[in-house]
Amino acid sequence: MGKTAEKLAVSFRRVGDDYEKEVIIYDVLGQKRNEWRKIKRETIIDDNGKEFLRLIPTYDGAVIVPSHIDFKETIGHCINRYHPIEIKPKEGIFPTWEILIHRVFGEQEKQGWEYLANLYQNPLQILPVLCLVSPENGTGKTSFANGLSIIFGQNVGFFGQSDLSSQFNTWLRSLVAVFEEINETESTLNKIKSASTARQATVNAKYQQQINFQPFVKLVICSNNDKSFIRANGNDIRYWVRKMKPILPNEFDPDFEEKLRLEAPAVLFRIAKMQLEKPRSRMYFSSEEIQTDALREVVQESRSKCAKDLEIIISEKTDAIGSWQATLTDIWELVGKKYEVSEIRKALKEELGFKSSEKSIRYTPLLGNSRTGRIYSFGTYNEANSDSLPF
Repeated sequence: MGKTAEKLAVSFRRVGDDYEKEVIIYDVLGQKRNEWRKIKRETIIDDNGKEFLRLIPTYDGAVIVPSHIDFKETIGHCINRYHPIEIKPKEGIFPTWEILIHRVFGEQEKQGWEYLANLYQNPLQILPVLCLVSPENGTGKTSFANGLSIIFGQNVGFFGQSDLSSQFNTWLRSLVAVFEEINETESTLNKIKSASTARQATVNAKYQQQINFQPFVKLVICSNNDKSFIRANGNDIRYWVRKMKPILPNEFDPDFEEKLRLEAPAVLFRIAKMQLEKPRSRMYFSSEEIQTDALREVVQESRSKCAKDLEIIISEKTDAIGSWQATLTDIWELVGKKYEVSEIRKALKEELGFKSSEKSIRYTPLLGNSRTGRIYSFGTYNEANSDSLPF
């Protein structure tokens, strides 16, 4: 076979036992990109003859190794399924990106740029689940997600609830997986928590062999449900919740995303040159750095019915009589025995931050004579209850 056949053969490859062909596809804006798609051996033979198979490059398998600075198409004798960035860094100005980052991150703008720089410089760095929320539409949530896609190309994927529920989990091999309006279920939350910190994962892609690898996916959740789209507690550093404000009519720019595209080389140059600080936690940022009022609202809404009832009772009693003390049994009676004692203990400790005394001490209950027990103290600060809430 001649040089023409040899040249054509590089548009095909065999990964393990599967043949693939490189094709050009177009998005809704007419932007083209290359993509490898599975093709049957018989189809290749029908189009090019059986001898053509000998010219096709072969690989033992596939791996996923992310890099934007030193990307390698092959690792050993395996094909790398991560996608190289097509945009090249170029020094310049990026006023539209500056507007976007300020709109999304507000007073945490510095951390917003660090988030982008980590995506580019350290794709393996674990980052918090970025949650962009607002009851209204037209706030810039989608523009930010599309901006990430402009920079990082096919390494940013857009997914929905069905993808979290599916047996196929190709979203795991993305650099950034953007989810819109997920359902707050135990299964969904467990998958999100696992993906944000997992050491090992298996990608199940339709019609492809499984790939075992260390996941590096960063999750972005966009939701109009700003308080109960997830459940979180006060100690959870997984979530970075930013509440977005509506874009005013005089701020609307119909060419906004096109300007993001034109400025992408300049913003890529910026984040490539940024000097990053050392990580402050396993998710890079400290919990204080990404604390927001929006997260506190989510934590408040995430409390169990038991914790919410306890909070009301504790607050009412404290307002009425000041400081007071009670055992777990006393509290169980105060809530009308609606909950199991173990449930009350868990809510007091894990959700409301109250600790009982380490040993039994004498106290005076709200009703009755003084007695001995392991007590909780409310409306005051002491050694027995060092984490009590300021009711």
